[in-house]
Amino acid sequence: MKSFDTIHLSVPDDCIDISKTLKNYSYGKRYNSETHEIIEKGLSEDRLNPNVKQNHFDIKIPGVSHITHIPDYNKFDIKFSSKILRGNYTDGITHSSIKDAISILEGAGVGDIYADQFLQNSIIRVCDNTYNIELDNGKIETYLDCLDLIITQGKKGKIQSYKNDNTKSKKFDSVVIGKTTNKLQKITIYNKIEEAIASAPSSIGNYNSFVQKEYGMKWDDFYDYFENRLRVELRVTNQEHLRKLYTNKKSPQKVTLEDILFSKKNAILQQWDSFVNEGLTAHTIKYFDMTHKERELYKLGSFSKAANWALLKDFVKMCDGDTDRVRDKIQKLYYTNDDGSYRKVSPSVMKDLVMFCGDYRRVKRLGLSPTEGWTEKYKEVRTKLQKIG
Repeated sequence: MKSFDTIHLSVPDDCIDISKTLKNYSYGKRYNSETHEIIEKGLSEDRLNPNVKQNHFDIKIPGVSHITHIPDYNKFDIKFSSKILRGNYTDGITHSSIKDAISILEGAGVGDIYADQFLQNSIIRVCDNTYNIELDNGKIETYLDCLDLIITQGKKGKIQSYKNDNTKSKKFDSVVIGKTTNKLQKITIYNKIEEAIASAPSSIGNYNSFVQKEYGMKWDDFYDYFENRLRVELRVTNQEHLRKLYTNKKSPQKVTLEDILFSKKNAILQQWDSFVNEGLTAHTIKYFDMTHKERELYKLGSFSKAANWALLKDFVKMCDGDTDRVRDKIQKLYYTNDDGSYRKVSPSVMKDLVMFCGDYRRVKRLGLSPTEGWTEKYKEVRTKLQKIG
């Protein structure tokens, strides 16, 4: 079953009747964008386009970032997350739980929501597709280490958490895989407990009250659920990728809330396979599964391997085992055409580059050994991603 955390929607205003709940919306003024004169009283000024009136829902609902009615465009702009489900947060927003989310919005005074129209006509702006992988073998941190060292396109680092008011909080570990394009494409893999702790106020002494307020769950229940689960989150931010990952629609058709919730496609796995070079990853696993002596012999096993090691070892150390940085330096030095363009690094060099960088990072982390079951951990994660509904 598809599960989502944050969903940002553009909703036609005939899906929600606010005629009986107008008191719950704030009204300011409407201005002419050139003269700045008041055109009409009772409507709020939009910072980006002063001629567009916006009515803001004033009642705070846990899990809802904002609800804004924009009558000039005949739409609502609504952003909410699975925190709206409170004690059922771990289920996420699904085709089953969306009914509960709609009931909560209605109960809070948003208006009368016509559920079928809301599902069929609400256009997705941004969504976070999530999956919680229940782990078989070891702590979450060992899986993050494994994915960081083995996945060719993956990179482990500290990512910044954010509080409800979007102010930065403490950092926590994650592995992010994706593509560098002008449109955001990434999968983030992390420990949800660490993320929750990082989001808590620094002055808090007991996480129970914070988790209860934030997620509607008791700390013990929250901890017990996520203690042995790896959180995987795919963010999709544009219609082109939404169409490809969840539907068979063609441009200019828009992807709706109903489309993503009832999609039969495995978007997370599809993007994983797009981001991760399985050939190089398998090569790295094979190298890590060797003994220390076998790895040393590999570097001298043939003229080409010995040449690659002699060429790459200084760059690997200089770039601290960062595969992308080493590849970029090698490409600029040895794969540059006369016109300044770059050729693709040869597959044999790329294979060794990935292995040597991964091994450098492994050695640098004390206590990390291939005997910790890296191959099994990687295969476990990859296999369980296939089970996403």
